[in-house]
This record gives sequence, C-alpha cells and structure tokens, in this order.
Amino acid sequence: MEKINWWSTYFGEEEIDKIADSIRNKKISQGTVTKEFEMKFSEMLNAPYAIAVPSGTVALSLALMASGIKAGDEVLVPDYTAIGTAHAAHILGAKVNFVDIKDTSPVIDDNRIEEKISDKTKAILPVHYNGIACDMKVINEIAIKYDLCVIEDAAQAMFSKKGNEFLGNDSIAGCFSLSVAKIISTAQGGMIITKDKSLYDTMIAKRNQEKGYFDIPSFNYKFTDILSSIGLIQLARVEERIEKLKKIYDMYIKGTEQLEKVNIVKVNIKHGELPLWALAQCEQRDKLNQFLNEKNIYPDPFHKPLHTADYFGCDGTFPNSDKFAENGLRLPCGPTQPLSNIEYVIDALHEFEKN
Repeated sequence: MEKINWWSTYFGEEEIDKIADSIRNKKISQGTVTKEFEMKFSEMLNAPYAIAVPSGTVALSLALMASGIKAGDEVLVPDYTAIGTAHAAHILGAKVNFVDIKDTSPVIDDNRIEEKISDKTKAILPVHYNGIACDMKVINEIAIKYDLCVIEDAAQAMFSKKGNEFLGNDSIAGCFSLSVAKIISTAQGGMIITKDKSLYDTMIAKRNQEKGYFDIPSFNYKFTDILSSIGLIQLARVEERIEKLKKIYDMYIKGTEQLEKVNIVKVNIKHGELPLWALAQCEQRDKLNQFLNEKNIYPDPFHKPLHTADYFGCDGTFPNSDKFAENGLRLPCGPTQPLSNIEYVIDALHEFEKN
C-alpha cells in the first residue's frame, strides 16, 4: 500500500502552460493577470471587490490596518484557529484576546464574546473553521452594540455558504488563503473581498509602496501574475473540487456512523457549508494516529490552542478549545484524494474500533 497523506491536490500541465504564457508575455509581477484573477474571484464569490496578497495572514493584517487597527488596540480571536489569525493582529502591535470555541462546533462561542470586550477592544475576527459558519448575525449585533469592526477569517471556507451567501460577505471584509491545503491554491497567497469601496481603496493604497502613496504608510504586499496564472486555472476546477470534497465528507460520515471511538466533526452541507478537510475527534487520538501510521495512513494531528503560545500573554481558561485540540485529527482528504484511499481509511478506523 502506498503512503496515504492527509491532503491531496493537483497542479498540472494547464497551470504550467498558463505560467509559461505569462512569462512569454512579460507578465511577471503584479499586473493584468492578477487583475483578471481578482475580478474572477470576486465574481465567483458575489463580492464587488477582491484584492490578491501574498498570504492569508497578510490578507487579515491588511484588512485590519485599513480598518484603523493599531498598536494598543485589542482584537478578539477564537482560541482554536490557525495561528496566523492571531499573528495578523499581533504584528500590528494589537493585543490579541482569545475567546473559547463552542462545545459542539469549532467556531467562536458568540455567547462568550461580550465578557472579553474592554474599552480597548476594536475588532472581532470570527473564523469559519473548516467551512463551518460562525453566527454572523449575533456577532454583527455585538459589534454594532460596542462599535467594533468585524473581519471574517474565511481562509478555510472558500466557496462555503450559509444559505445562499458565500462566507466572507457578511462583514467589512472576508479574508481567504490560497496555500496548498485549500480548495484552490497558488502555492502561497491570500485574497480579500469587500463591499466597501473606501476600504478597498485604502487596501489598494497600502498594498503597494511603490506608487507614491506618501500620505499613508504602505507596504510591499503585492501579488504576482505568475501566481495568478495558477489561480485562474485552479478556479476553473472549483465545481468538480467542491463535489469531490462533499463526496469524501459523505463517505466518512456514512462509513463511521456506527463507530464510538471516532467522530467526524459535523458540517452542515444542506445549508451550504463546504467541508474543506475531514476532521475527526477521538479520545485516543495519539493511539489512533500511531495505528493508522502503521497502515501507511498519515493523518494530521491538530495543533495546540493559541492560548498556549506564551508571547500572547493570555489569561483565562479554554476547555472546549483544549479538548478539541487534544482529540483532533485531519483524516486523508483533498480534491484529488482517490476514493479508494478513503475506503481504506474507513476500514482501518473500523479495525481500530475493535481493538
């Protein structure tokens, strides 16, 4: 049996040809191909404006800067998410305050947000973890009450919806990642969508320090036409990839419904949510991981909660986040993961159940 990695995706001849075409036409740095990629992305997500940047972390940081977040401000972030969510605020000199996730779902517990708000709190960064929608209605109501800005971290939620609206559209800005373990990838990269023309103009100004924007601080957060070439081809494959991820999730749900030791984290596909990854919870996580490794299956154990990083200077307890992290594995998945691999993994999970 060949090694089964937790993620499988594809870059092929079409991407190579598109890159070569850009190079032949001297489309190297940020230019017309990037603009085409941004326009296509915004069109597909029903957003008026989109801005390509070097990473999802940069996307969040740029949106925060353009929203006026500065050193000394406080930003609320769920305790369980990719650490880049917190770094995006931390690098600006803002204080990151963590909020525990829900006990039934790995998204920010909106019932615990208000207790974390101080007179220095200026923003909330809800994370649609693995395509699972935060309750944006409640979060936006809290933000209005305390005069806070809301920026959605939709890095793991590209093309995931709540109802008929794509996640990322229910705040001042939605931020996405284009890294390898995403539904579409440009190897590295990020994207911001917004409906706010003023915010868009500010982000455009801050993205490029070479254009003479001397009235405000700006940076080299440009994208490239070479990476955008990859993105355009990847976008053309989105529909088939969406269906593949749904199929994999459905196989895991049906294949493990009789198991007691392993539970798949629920995603509400019927309401439009898209499971980017196949997330599992198991109280014997490390034992399960070792068992699967012995069968040449290599899941990805969850990282630690963010409050364990000492440099954030975090106070408080986060029982739901701690439990979620301690018990979690990303099972093999991805838009080009063979379904035969998923069947093999499910058989292995059943074998583990009997041990």
